Amino acid sequence: DEQEQKLEKSLNTVLLGKGSKLDSLGLVNLIVSVEQNIIDTLGFGGGIYVKNSKNIVIDNVDILFNTGKKGGGITCVSDPEFSADNDGQIILNDVLIYGNASNRGAGIYTNYSNIHIFNSSIDSNTTTIDSVGAGIYCDNNSNLYLDNVDITNNINSSGLYIHKSSPILNSLTISGNDRHGVEFDNINNSVEIKLDSSEIFNNGYFERGNGILCKNNSNPNLSNLDIFLNRESGIRCENSSPYIQSSTIRD
Repeated sequence: DEQEQKLEKSLNTVLLGKGSKLDSLGLVNLIVSVEQNIIDTLGFGGGIYVKNSKNIVIDNVDILFNTGKKGGGITCVSDPEFSADNDGQIILNDVLIYGNASNRGAGIYTNYSNIHIFNSSIDSNTTTIDSVGAGIYCDNNSNLYLDNVDITNNINSSGLYIHKSSPILNSLTISGNDRHGVEFDNINNSVEIKLDSSEIFNNGYFERGNGILCKNNSNPNLSNLDIFLNRESGIRCENSSPYIQSSTIRD
């Protein structure tokens, strides 16, 4: 069996980028500190960069105030040929991804990767204006699984952007994001795409967004949702046919 790689904290591990500060009273026990601007030519992964890797667990870690061109907080990428043979996973549990910045995927950027996230918060991350995926940008045949995750208050674009990928999304709170709460764009309709048992509210107030946007032949299964107080529509469909069931859509 391959040995699992694990990054964890016993009390409070923090990955810190430029401009971050520790509590003056010393309440934060800093184990890992990263103060960096992206200086390599690719500019990926301000806080954590993972490429062509598997069996990685990131548990009980804070990732704060990092900057990168793609993936301010975390970048997970694989070459297509590696992804096709990769049965492993990148697992995040009890992770706070806060205050990171990038051109896209300010919190998390994933490309040809399998990433599972549990019991975590992706909050107040910032993309450039007119970009996408301030919280999470899931791209190119990535398998994204979210369970009990808050995607909130992300700035200048959507909380969660799914492009040509296969997400399973369960028990989410998606709120206060500047544009759309969730944006499905040309997703992989050959497998079942689910968004289930989630609250989606108060999105789009700065960028005239929707709770959920389905576009370019995106046909997810939307069930058991409570969608309310989003600036434009609760669900907007553009050349797409989502299946909507057992949900409440209200002002």
